[in-house]
Amino acid sequence: MSGSRVVVLGGGVSGLSAALDLVDAGADVTVVEARAEPGGLLHRERVAGVPVDVGVEAVLARRPEGVDLVRRVGLGDRLVAPTAAAPGVWRRDGVRSLPRGTVMGVPGTGTDLSGVLTPEEVARTRSVMTRAAGARARRAPVGPPGSDTGQDVDVDVASVVTREVGPHVLDVLVEPLLGGVHAGRTDELSLRATVPALWRAWREGRPLAQAVDEAAEKAAGEAAGEAAGESARQPAPSGQGAAPVFTGVRGGMAGIVDAAVEVLRRGGAEVRTGTLVTGLARSGAGWVVDVAVGGPHGTSERLTADAVVVALPTRPAARLLAAVAPEAGDLLDAVPVVSVATVALAVASPVPERSGLLVPPHEAEAAGVRAKAVTFSTRKWGWLADEAGDREVVRVSFGRREEEEVLRCPDADLVDLAAGDLARLLAVDGLPAPVVVDGHVARWGGALPQHTVGHAARVERIRRVVSGVGGLAVAGGWVDGVGVPACIASGRAAAAALAGATPAQRRGRAGILPA
Repeated sequence: MSGSRVVVLGGGVSGLSAALDLVDAGADVTVVEARAEPGGLLHRERVAGVPVDVGVEAVLARRPEGVDLVRRVGLGDRLVAPTAAAPGVWRRDGVRSLPRGTVMGVPGTGTDLSGVLTPEEVARTRSVMTRAAGARARRAPVGPPGSDTGQDVDVDVASVVTREVGPHVLDVLVEPLLGGVHAGRTDELSLRATVPALWRAWREGRPLAQAVDEAAEKAAGEAAGEAAGESARQPAPSGQGAAPVFTGVRGGMAGIVDAAVEVLRRGGAEVRTGTLVTGLARSGAGWVVDVAVGGPHGTSERLTADAVVVALPTRPAARLLAAVAPEAGDLLDAVPVVSVATVALAVASPVPERSGLLVPPHEAEAAGVRAKAVTFSTRKWGWLADEAGDREVVRVSFGRREEEEVLRCPDADLVDLAAGDLARLLAVDGLPAPVVVDGHVARWGGALPQHTVGHAARVERIRRVVSGVGGLAVAGGWVDGVGVPACIASGRAAAAALAGATPAQRRGRAGILPA
């Protein structure tokens, strides 16, 4: 691709990842971002003078893409593990410990559920698991292990989890966990798209608990291997002996964006912010991109390119694709989206010695709480506690499928609502209502695409349609997942697709594009 002009539409982590690979391939790259700053959900604000991640605050450490990107942009020495503080599940009769040995809340055969469920709930759950295991032994798989039979068969999370482990695990663990990640409902979300390891077990006719046990064994083996490797090179982050599940960046995840933009600019790329994409069309063998500088009523400009990466959120991506790949645009437009908000509070009062709280929807409704989760950020991140001094930083999350009306509140009202919800949640621990000294509301309109049943098949079809349009590729949270590693992977796959890389090259971590 040396010398090719490529325009990347969208300056979130998907677009920036695509741009980095394209620059490495020798392309002349321009990144176009509508917001005043690139990064999308990797964004920080100062709350009471403290830098706080108001979007994504960590990446999954055991999937390589996120950690690799941090190191690629020169921030490897700032990787940091969370503290030893653990999350809890909020129930009206007390906060319960989130159990170890689960996959998105689904327990394995030996998972201790006594800390989160009542004795009666534990007994019912184990009874359901025993019956389900017996039924599985007599049931033919949807598709034999290792085959493509049943590859497109999908199912919602709730129906499988309820049948395999019962309603209590669904309500208390799976629903709030998936609600936190996807802001969705388990009776709509795709098992294949959101928890593929459990989907494979279901498709192969195996108990979910068996897949959870296998995942736990794999994670333990990887952690031991990584810890051994780190000990030969350097201490693990935060001085911990084993590799953490999640990792953050000292100073905030938004530092990755700053560093990536600097690497891109040193490589000759242009990163344009405050530039709204208003149109996309073919022009001979290339492309024209219409933009408005300074917002929708700003100065119009036309960019030309040999290739384009559409790495925009779901709705704007669908609108652009509709003009150049109508079937892909229609398929993407049918993907539901959810808006969310994060209220970051600086408080001058005690918070629990926990990293955060998950709030099951049925518990929240009964208690009149609108928040879906809380993060005690200064308990979770040692570097932030050092920055905050005698203040505590708490993030309160709002927004879930069919519960978005709360987001219509003005900022000041949403800060008050967050403080009120936090007071109710803290009361279970016997703590006083928070003394709020500052607050910031970060709104993410339509930010979370819903990976509903059949989503993976829809995405495969969109990719096939787009691949038939020369010089066009797509990336973003709607493609392979909303997490940072999945978004990075989608950006790198888009860059590889434009370069015609082989599957083996696409799987590589670096240098995947031929120059």
